[in-house]
Amino acid sequence: MFKVILLIETSSSYGRALLRGIANYSSLKGPWTFYRKPPFYMNPKDTKKQIKQLKDSGADGIIMRSGLETEKILSIGLPAIVSSTPKEPIPNIPNIVSDHKAIGQMAAKYFLDRGFTNFAYCGFENIPWSKSRCQSFSAQIAKASKLTLVYNPKKTKTKNSWQQQQNLMADWLKSLPKPIAIMACSDDCGQQIIEAAKIANIKIPDEIAILGVDNDDMICDLTNPPLSSIAMNIEKAGYRSAQMLEKMMTGKKIKDKIIYVTPIRVITRRSTDILAIKDTDLAEAVNFIHKNSVRALSIFDVTEKISISRRSLERKFRQTLDRSILDEIKQSRIEKIIHMLIETDLPISQIAMALKFSSSQNMSRFFQREMKITPLNCRKKYSNR
Repeated sequence: MFKVILLIETSSSYGRALLRGIANYSSLKGPWTFYRKPPFYMNPKDTKKQIKQLKDSGADGIIMRSGLETEKILSIGLPAIVSSTPKEPIPNIPNIVSDHKAIGQMAAKYFLDRGFTNFAYCGFENIPWSKSRCQSFSAQIAKASKLTLVYNPKKTKTKNSWQQQQNLMADWLKSLPKPIAIMACSDDCGQQIIEAAKIANIKIPDEIAILGVDNDDMICDLTNPPLSSIAMNIEKAGYRSAQMLEKMMTGKKIKDKIIYVTPIRVITRRSTDILAIKDTDLAEAVNFIHKNSVRALSIFDVTEKISISRRSLERKFRQTLDRSILDEIKQSRIEKIIHMLIETDLPISQIAMALKFSSSQNMSRFFQREMKITPLNCRKKYSNR
């Protein structure tokens, strides 16, 4: 039975998801014994004592979040895996790293698909991962020939209070063109934007739509309005880290030393629950397609509902959204399949039946043709289950 030191906080959804993944692996392959003292945030005054406790614990390995004492903890010499390194991955050991490029790209695609033409990014100063997400988001928006407005508050000689920070952000929000889509670097940042919008008397999502990252339900559901967010496969990363650590503890060589936390999908809540499409025919058509994605729609179904010619509606789709009616139908169907693959344990055959495909084979062929991956491999890659 392995004994593993876990230096991971339980105060965040990210930390709890990592721990759930580790616990899932232990329940299947273990059981393991976990050692969770000293606390995650080590007291600088007691560093020597706490490092000694770790050495004397009789542990076989460590999974930890990076912090001020990372190097000292690693110097113990046990097999170790580190999550969320602040700048660059720590060499010679496995690192759990968020795929910031994919996160930014998903946020940009989400807003572009909703018809927005104004975009902004709000993040934390001097935080490398926040800058990486901003760069990816801005680059994807630039491909659509649009500009991203980035929040850069004026620097002051003294540190601003929380209220001063909120007022600065409120002034920035007032200066932005409306309606606008804002990517927040995290759910915490998204919550700050929502509160600043209240100060500025700006309507959400009518004037600004806000998207966070991590899908921390304690934050997203408690904000008013509830915050939309990008869900990540953090639990799966925890499972893989435990799997990798076991190999290290048994003396096996590790080839891949990066465990990526990747974005799964956007969880839409009230903060982005709007289409930024001025054309009423087009907005009605998109809404109709999304609401009926559980069945196989035809282009005729859409044009008949909207009472507009196919040629006119196709032109509106191309001019505003840069895609066809059929593209929208396919994309909506794909999103529904992905949702059911990731969020349920239903067999592929039952998902196909629920979405009115003639057979699971037909659904699989459709999905693989559009996504270049099979439904089963998609479930394995992105699901936390």
